[in-house]
Amino acid sequence: MIREHVMPFGACLLGNGEARLALWAPAAHDVSLQLQQQEQWRSHPMRREGDGWFFQHQPARPGSLYRYLIDAEHVVPDPATRFQPHDIHGPSELIDPRAWH
Repeated sequence: MIREHVMPFGACLLGNGEARLALWAPAAHDVSLQLQQQEQWRSHPMRREGDGWFFQHQPARPGSLYRYLIDAEHVVPDPATRFQPHDIHGPSELIDPRAWH
């Protein structure tokens, strides 16, 4: 039996063509996930839940670049990223740790 491990924070590929993204931003009023699709950034509002958490399920695949837009002002990488290919201020990249051998 394969057991899925979903981190409570950060980005996690779910194996069904979607990713689950979670960001803890207790001072933020709103957060959008920005996902690069076909060389363009697309914004997807995240759902706010208790204790400052924001969540989003979004179609995505390994290698997709993403970042967060906080309060329509601050663009930041995922603080829980597994891969930061364009330095610490650039976008994060979705990685499938199950592919690591």
